[in-house]
Amino acid sequence: MLSPSERRSTMPVESNSSQPESAKARLRVFNPTEKTVVMPDVVEMDTAREAFSAVALRLKEIAGGGIWLNPYRGIPRVSWMPDLDIVYLDEHGEVLRCIESYRQSTMELPEMTASSAVVLPAGRLSAARIQFADQLEIRDIATGVRKAGRATGELEAGTDQMAEAAEETAKGLKGFFGGLFRGKKEAAKAGPSDRRRGRRHVIPGSVAYFSIGSPRAQEVSNISTDGFYVRTEDRWTEGTSLLVALQITNPMSREVEAMISVQSKVVRTGLDGVGFVYDDDPAHRNTMLGAGNPEQLVQLQRFKQRIQRG
Repeated sequence: MLSPSERRSTMPVESNSSQPESAKARLRVFNPTEKTVVMPDVVEMDTAREAFSAVALRLKEIAGGGIWLNPYRGIPRVSWMPDLDIVYLDEHGEVLRCIESYRQSTMELPEMTASSAVVLPAGRLSAARIQFADQLEIRDIATGVRKAGRATGELEAGTDQMAEAAEETAKGLKGFFGGLFRGKKEAAKAGPSDRRRGRRHVIPGSVAYFSIGSPRAQEVSNISTDGFYVRTEDRWTEGTSLLVALQITNPMSREVEAMISVQSKVVRTGLDGVGFVYDDDPAHRNTMLGAGNPEQLVQLQRFKQRIQRG
């Protein structure tokens, strides 16, 4: 069993490469086995580079979001440690062991050889129904890119579906959404010169995550063939281009049913939010998205199928 001093020694004391909190990638942890979101907002911390003080400070604020310790090098001991849930993972995101409601003052952590560990507020493991051998999926909120794990059957999409998704991507975002909603026999009635009169659609359970600004989910008020409106306190100047993750969550089960990432441009601000159009400008194109990224193509196809179900 590691002593407190030995545990402390597993974490680097100094680092000149720690990123400010706002610059860290925001991640979503999903359990495909139970189709549950383990935590919608998790911060990755590279324990080979992060200062001990940075990890310790983040533990103090665990109630606001989880931490992915990658690689896993132990849990630091601090005087104000809150109760924690800890999930130990192998290099493929498979669950090796779960520790629920760990209390530093009365419990000792096991000696574990794990590739990484997800540290969460107490109670999250039970809510997400995580068990030994489940394989968690960890994705970047903004880009949808998988950081660890593999959703069941995700990359087994047929070549025809992949080709179809690639073709949709080649049309550009406006072409994709235009064809998608016309597929529901709800074509926009306005001409191309009047973007705001495009037929707006309300999709229950739709939320957005921004690549900059607040890491929390923001309600998508409506979406159309040209863009979407998000209720948010964040504000950007008109013309700002940023990556937005659009996610559809089942309002009853809270299951995440589909998620895609779209490059989007701010065109207006309202009293309660911001209006975006899909940004097809080649100069703003994100190289992580599109026909060269098979995972993005699968997500695109799943998003399309979910909307077509109504």
